[in-house]
Amino acid sequence: MQARYQCSDVFMTELLGYMKTLLPSGNTLPSTCSKSKHMIKPFQLPVQIIHACINDCILYRKDYANDDKCPKCGESIWQKPPEGSSPTAKKVPVKRLRYFPVTERLQRMYGTAWIVELMTWYAKVQESATQMIHLMDSAQWKEIDNKWPEFASEKRNVRLGLATDGFNPFGMMSTHSTWLVMIVCYNLPPSECTTKYFTMLTLLIPGPLGPNHNIDVYLQPLIEELNELWSLGVVTYDAHTKTDFTMRAMLLWCIHDFPAYAHVSGLRTSGKYGCPECGENTEAFWLKCGSKFAYMGHRRFLRDRFHPYRKKTSQFKGSEDLRVAPRRLSGAELFHNTANANKEFGKLVKRPAVDSPWSNRSIFFQLPFWKFLQIRHNVDVMHVEKNFAENLFGTFMCHKDKSKDGAPARRDLKMLNLKSGLWLMERNGRDILPPAPYWMSKKQRKLFVKLSAYLKFQLVTVGIGKKKVRLKEFQLKGLNSQDYHILMQGLMPIFLMHCFKKQKPLRVEVRNLSLFFKVLTYKFIDCAELRVMHDRVVESLCVFEMYFTPAFFVSMTHVVVHLAEEEYQLGHVQFRWMYPFERMMRVYKVLGRNKNYIEGSITKQYEVN
Repeated sequence: MQARYQCSDVFMTELLGYMKTLLPSGNTLPSTCSKSKHMIKPFQLPVQIIHACINDCILYRKDYANDDKCPKCGESIWQKPPEGSSPTAKKVPVKRLRYFPVTERLQRMYGTAWIVELMTWYAKVQESATQMIHLMDSAQWKEIDNKWPEFASEKRNVRLGLATDGFNPFGMMSTHSTWLVMIVCYNLPPSECTTKYFTMLTLLIPGPLGPNHNIDVYLQPLIEELNELWSLGVVTYDAHTKTDFTMRAMLLWCIHDFPAYAHVSGLRTSGKYGCPECGENTEAFWLKCGSKFAYMGHRRFLRDRFHPYRKKTSQFKGSEDLRVAPRRLSGAELFHNTANANKEFGKLVKRPAVDSPWSNRSIFFQLPFWKFLQIRHNVDVMHVEKNFAENLFGTFMCHKDKSKDGAPARRDLKMLNLKSGLWLMERNGRDILPPAPYWMSKKQRKLFVKLSAYLKFQLVTVGIGKKKVRLKEFQLKGLNSQDYHILMQGLMPIFLMHCFKKQKPLRVEVRNLSLFFKVLTYKFIDCAELRVMHDRVVESLCVFEMYFTPAFFVSMTHVVVHLAEEEYQLGHVQFRWMYPFERMMRVYKVLGRNKNYIEGSITKQYEVN
């Protein structure tokens, strides 16, 4: 209550004293705030406060535990005291990392009988060869069972997922960025494993700036604990069977949005090598007028080597494409290739410009099993769907901010000698954009906007909502990820009933794209259907290359081609996307009530809760 309502120790002492007078004599209610804190301390979560360099160079632990200055940048560990302060005043560190150890919380879970039954629930589920009902049916889970049979034989061993993201606790008026690292347990049933009751906060990385590529510095204590849990294990009491066993744990993968993908994995997600899945084989070219890279060449992902799209030339870049899809590097190959990558950390470190798809070797390779996992980092379907839908609908509806079509895109077409019918035309000294086949008419836009405002769905609370509709402009504004999720999977089939009647290939492939995202989010995944949908979405991207300008094909558009493979390898999207963790961000933001000490306020209340 003290942390929730920002009450002082003096107020809590007076309140406890008053409540003690109301209770019968001989009651055991503590009379002071300090005594109450001492009483509940055994039940609180353990937390370690580790001092950090202000430039993210090091953590002051182990060899640096007694240092007062950073050995790399020379910055002091302490804040400069205000003028006129006493020489004996308490020193305040410039940066403090809050670390919540995982081991004790896992032991507490096994100390509760009903949670133990949930933790071993997956062992009672019958495996399926054709459908994925649980993550245990995924290819990577089975590969782990085959490679480490001793680990798999003990059903109480824990399989974890790690998610990281940053949030601004002060709202849009500030640029503050506090980063969280959360752990989820995949032994639990699907309805429980990503709920807030079983999502464990492990690292609270302070702001005001995000760690970016220096996040490995803050992950060190967590990696060391995960190493111990994998190599040695820890003796744990099972409250269900009333026996002791050696609990081990394994990290299956990491979950993050696309910018954080680059920070955590060490792979690039922008520029020439903007696809972390394709790596060195990423096909990207620079658009001079658009000032960005375009990621095309999707015909090579067609499984059929004799597909008619491979032979077409005029509708693509003027040549045939008989190549095969690029192969994803294994963990061992990536570990070998990053041997000479930059290992220096700190905001003052100047990173040399290297023509390589990786910037550094991830700290997760310190885990003995990490390089043997086929896929280690997830492409977040939530953000991919949101960005793809935003680009697609923005281009369809000629949105001035969201459209990927415009004068720079048309000039790039002329420079690349593509789609001559869409080149800019000059009239009375002004550049005119010729009508594109993917533009909606004003009548269609008006109909779609009105439909979005009033249509409601059975599976969600409301539709897009009237507040986000601009009838005068025939546009939708201020949409979030959930809104685009509804647009892509719910409104898309209705939208296609009235649009692009003369452009049948485009209409068919947009419908296939909508169906593809819907299949990805099924609770029961048919492996054969997933392969069929992969082939269809590749064809959809090829058709989009025929219609849209190269500016449409940003990196988030291209990675759609890899989503089906990841789902087959790792399992259900619902356990690997950012929706549950974005909701947890809201929970932690509410915990931080004292804005002067935001990280300490979150820590104080999270300890008690």
